[in-house]
Amino acid sequence: MKKSRLIQAAIILHLFWPLWHADLEAQGAGQGIMARQLRSMNYDSALRMISEIYRVRINDGAAPDEELRIGLADIIWAYLDENPGSLDRPASEIITVALKNVPRQIEEQKALWGRALEAAEAYFSKATPENARALSQALPDRQLPRIAFNQERLVIYKAFADSSFSLLDQEFADGEPNAIDVGFRLINISDGGAAEALFHDLGEILLKHPRLFLEKVAAHLGNKSHEEFDRLLRSMLNPVAWWEMPENDDSETKYRALFEKNRELRIQALRSVKDVDLKDIRDSCLAVLGAIKN
Repeated sequence: MKKSRLIQAAIILHLFWPLWHADLEAQGAGQGIMARQLRSMNYDSALRMISEIYRVRINDGAAPDEELRIGLADIIWAYLDENPGSLDRPASEIITVALKNVPRQIEEQKALWGRALEAAEAYFSKATPENARALSQALPDRQLPRIAFNQERLVIYKAFADSSFSLLDQEFADGEPNAIDVGFRLINISDGGAAEALFHDLGEILLKHPRLFLEKVAAHLGNKSHEEFDRLLRSMLNPVAWWEMPENDDSETKYRALFEKNRELRIQALRSVKDVDLKDIRDSCLAVLGAIKN
């Protein structure tokens, strides 16, 4: 979800959150606004209104307020995307419908993250294929709205600890299929520097195990939208990570040489896979790799 959409959805919460526990008219806010109008709100107005968003207290601390608001915004905006006819309905009505199941969703996420944490502790204590399979099955297969972030954060801390990363890096190098499944599932809970490192390590699988890499891309990314598929592949196939960039007087020349060398190695690895059933995924990876400029 784009940042602007999150902001717009957060505006919805600012205007209409009281609907969940009181009548909108009684709140004296947001009269007559249609969902379609939200798309025309500018960024600066959004920032001013976000600073005044109501503090949301609907559970026993399932998530910090800011994370919870973003999670609720995700839910609202996903509802609008899935129900385009709703754009012509009152925004207050949309918010009531979109958020009606949030208390149940919070409890479901708490249970999910509890299972994931248990599986993560087992795997990172004893890295067997069976434990890796259990962890990959416990992790979500898509990004979830962060409405139970306190629980999710425990899984993130465990999975992205330095020791965990080192273990996964070795498992990837060894071509352990279940551990690679774990890596692809971790994409759904990673961001920032952790995501960059994860994408880099997943991309390195291509060089040693090209067929396995394509199989896992097909299994985990094949159902993504074209835009999301391209974005994720570009992150994995980037020939030079920022921490690999040369740092000296001739750094630009050396960077270009390293970039071309690494890109060519990835192209060769992809072209070495001749399986007919992987041709489409291979060609998609080649197209994405060819579009990355140094």
